[in-house]
Amino acid sequence: MNSLWKWATVTAMLLPVVFVIDSVGLHSLAQDQAQWTTMTIGQAGAKAGSWWFSSDFAFSERNAATADDDSLYVASTALLGQDWFVFLHVSKDGGATWTKYSIKQAGDIVIGARVKVASYKDGDVVCVGWQDWDVGGGIPEIVAQCFWAPKPTVEGLPDNPPNMPSAGALSPAEQIQQNDPYAPDPVPQAIIPLAASPTNLSNTPESSGVHDIGTGDYVGQWDLGINAHSQCATNGFPLIWAVWSEDYTKLLYSRSQDGVSWEPAQAFKDANGQDVFPESYTRFPSTYVDKDGVMYAATAQAVRPPDVFVSASTDCGKTWGELANLSQNSGFSDGPFVAVTEDGAIHTVNDDDTTNPNNADIHYNRCTRDGNKVTCAEGSKPIAKDGGFPYIATDGKQALYVTYSSSPGGKAGGIGFTCSVDGGATWKPQEDLPDSTMGAPTIRFTDLGALHWQEKISVSAQNTLYLVWVQWIRGQAIKLQLSKRAGC
Repeated sequence: MNSLWKWATVTAMLLPVVFVIDSVGLHSLAQDQAQWTTMTIGQAGAKAGSWWFSSDFAFSERNAATADDDSLYVASTALLGQDWFVFLHVSKDGGATWTKYSIKQAGDIVIGARVKVASYKDGDVVCVGWQDWDVGGGIPEIVAQCFWAPKPTVEGLPDNPPNMPSAGALSPAEQIQQNDPYAPDPVPQAIIPLAASPTNLSNTPESSGVHDIGTGDYVGQWDLGINAHSQCATNGFPLIWAVWSEDYTKLLYSRSQDGVSWEPAQAFKDANGQDVFPESYTRFPSTYVDKDGVMYAATAQAVRPPDVFVSASTDCGKTWGELANLSQNSGFSDGPFVAVTEDGAIHTVNDDDTTNPNNADIHYNRCTRDGNKVTCAEGSKPIAKDGGFPYIATDGKQALYVTYSSSPGGKAGGIGFTCSVDGGATWKPQEDLPDSTMGAPTIRFTDLGALHWQEKISVSAQNTLYLVWVQWIRGQAIKLQLSKRAGC
């Protein structure tokens, strides 16, 4: 959608620090659907000038027969008092207990947290990344650090990458604010850094990962990926990759084969060495890796008309296929994400104002792939009304789940949700997560520009859905929430 353009023009409330888009009360539109349960894993007091910001979620299903050993990883950034933090919240038992680790504490902005995980016989490789103004001397850079999380052995998982560390685990963070419900797990999941410090992936004099729409927008401008397929592994270690917008116009990416060193940033090239993504205003890139190790990079490009695109790589990111237009319409299309089901079908979501010119709807498209060529025979179609910034996940079979920021009547609401059990052929009526009013809001700070809290989801083999999101409770607190439900 015109995204922040439109969301910033609706009725707003002037607060001492921010402009906040107004909200309306919501109720479920599909009472017969599965029930949600929600827990708070972090909280900050808005009155004191403290805020939870961006969050991301990764899920490691250790033993498919039980949820007791599922590992949940939530990366988040926060402004607490005068300092900025990058946190990694870890549950080793499916969300029953949590430990929070402080990955970075800085005096300048750190935001845009991302996390990805790959599961192995005796543990998980976990990579965390963020946008960092501190290392760039006031210019944003893309920064990442990878870890080894040792776990009880599961014989059905791949052998560990060699030489994973057994010492040097991080110390759990203490409770920073009194109203934060966090209490460290007495038997914490160990998180051991692979490198002594985070790595600056972009490391350029240009702005990396941000785009500017007049007052600035600091969330949703880069993404992190992990490819654990054997064809892309190096000495058993998964391929880590990051994609971002450089200087607002160029789409770049970097790869790591060991979680320690990273290749220099590069443009996406086809087999003939030609650029795949044109040099034009680009925003909200995202990554995806399917079960066969095929990598997908999607992004929105504000050319005329503004559309969303995807490119695929079948050789572990060495070369990329020609762009496929996911939207193919005259409206403003934005924020694409991709998921692939077991039959190889590519499912995409984005927000789009073609069918809702006064606001935006959630659009869906189904595409196919032949080699690294993606084909989308038709334009995107709406599956949910009045929403933006969607995310899609699949159980790997035919179930699809879509969450988004609900905006009924053009006003910020809660977390919207819809799902499909037949590979996107039909969709359940859209609903709202209970008690999620002002969930994943867009807030415009007078000194930081516009920020959006995006919701992220993951699905287990038993079709258990995990959803991480941030909720603004007017004048009281900001909560980092984890919600869970069974099935579609």
